[in-house]
Order: sequence, then C-alpha cells, then structure tokens
Amino acid sequence: LLAYNLCMQIVNGIIIYYFKYVAGKEGLFSIFSVCILAEMGGLVVFPKIVKKLGREKMFAMACAFPIIGLIVIAVAGFVAPTNPLFVILGAGILKLGSGFELGVVTVCIADVIDYNELLFGTRNESIICSTQTFLMKASQAVSGLLTGVGLAMVGYNASLPQQSAATLNGIRIIMIVIPMVFAVISYLIYEKAYKLKGDYLNN
Repeated sequence: LLAYNLCMQIVNGIIIYYFKYVAGKEGLFSIFSVCILAEMGGLVVFPKIVKKLGREKMFAMACAFPIIGLIVIAVAGFVAPTNPLFVILGAGILKLGSGFELGVVTVCIADVIDYNELLFGTRNESIICSTQTFLMKASQAVSGLLTGVGLAMVGYNASLPQQSAATLNGIRIIMIVIPMVFAVISYLIYEKAYKLKGDYLNN
C-alpha cells in the first residue's frame, strides 16, 4: 500500500510541472485530473472482474496499468506533447489500475482483520484500518518531499519560464521512472511477502 501510493502520489505531485515545462501545455493538467473517473470506474467493475481473474491477477494488473499509462504519457511527450487524447488514454489506464488496487487492498485488509482474529482471538478493525490511513498520509508526505528534493536536484528554477534540457529530462525521470519503480516494488512485496492469498488463504 505504501509503495503503490508513493507511485501515484509522486505522479500527482510532479504532473503539473511535467505538463507545463515538458509538454508545454499546462492546461493538460485539468484533463489529467478529470481522469479520476477511470479510477471510480475501476472500483465499479472490480467485483465482476475479480470473480473471473482472482485477486492475484487483479493486483498484477493494478501494478502494470500505471506503468503502461506512464509509458503512453512519456511517448506522447516526444511525439505529440500537446495532444489531449494521449493524456486521456495514459491517465485513464493509470487511474484504472489505481481503482483496481483500491479494490484489492480493501479486500486484503478485511482478510488481515480476520487473520488477526484467528491468531490472537480479538478483532482489531480500528487499529488495522487506521494503519491504512497512516500509510496513505505517509505516502503523501514522502512523495511531497521526494518531489521537492527531486526538482531541486535536477536544477528546477521557478523564476525561469523555460527549464534547461537537463532539468526537463530530470522531470521526466521523476514523473515516469521513479513511479514505475514503486509500482514494481509494490507488486514484489505482494507477491513475495503477502501470505493471505491462493492455497494459504483457502486453507
């Protein structure tokens, strides 16, 4: 949850700079923001899809979709930086994955609550659910720090109307590469360390 939210929050923090300086069209940010509807759509269709594919494949999709969406946005930044259709497509795929992740994590937390009761004989919904809230808030704080430090490291200067080529490439890395890394980390943690799935959960 923390790794995945870092992926999404870093994108949300840097995207305005990406559209303003890399794409050269700040207005694309509003189009990107509207694509949160795709996240809501992901939650709506989640119950039907998870019945067919299962939770593990759904979480793999949830981690893969942001990577695909960011690749679309990155490619568009070179071939058609001001084309809103690419932004809609890339942001829609990214946010759809986020909706799937919210669905999987919600179910997983319910399993953790049940597993905790099985091990210790008490139900601690408030503690476990508050941990989820804490991790989401922590990801927002850490992503804000990483965004600010990252912009400083790549030489971003707010007083300049145009940034250097090195700074633009640095913004691309913060916007595209780093969130991809966190999406992969999230999947690896789920795959390697999260036990409540498959045969273990059924037993």
